[in-house]
Amino acid sequence: MTRQPVSAVKLRLYSGGAVVHHYYDNRTQQYRRKMLLHKEIIRHYIIHVPAKYFKMVR
Repeated sequence: MTRQPVSAVKLRLYSGGAVVHHYYDNRTQQYRRKMLLHKEIIRHYIIHVPAKYFKMVR
């Protein structure tokens, strides 16, 4: 399973534990929808949070 970045703008629907998320698939050049459990969405968000005292370099 490839991990797609998740932003709040891309969340489309929440229904009691399942979240519909849309994203652009560069391989097929199409927009895709994916239904994930709320625990998976939280895990995707946490991946992007840097560790405490991590120095961000631009």
